[in-house]
Amino acid sequence: MTWREATKDDLDCQIGGTVTFLYGSALISAPRLDVQWAVKRLRRMSPVERETFMTRVNRALAEGKRLLAEGKESRNLALDLAADAALWYANEIVEERATLPPSPTERK
Repeated sequence: MTWREATKDDLDCQIGGTVTFLYGSALISAPRLDVQWAVKRLRRMSPVERETFMTRVNRALAEGKRLLAEGKESRNLALDLAADAALWYANEIVEERATLPPSPTERK
């Protein structure tokens, strides 16, 4: 095992690792704990609250994709898009269109 593999393994156990999913044609990686937190938060919302919230998230994603298409990429834009995509994925889990794969520690 290399140092990099050992470090990744250690981090997976400490912070839950990452979740990778497709958003459109983009492959997104998000911290597992962020997705789990978002799932819990979305499940506490009423259907109307969740729909309103997700409308805003989807608008932000569309705006971010537009800015990228115009060549206005930046580190902050990438981070915002990844965070919004993680919220989108959490909603997919809540709506039962996706599942959260087991964490590395759950697989062992």
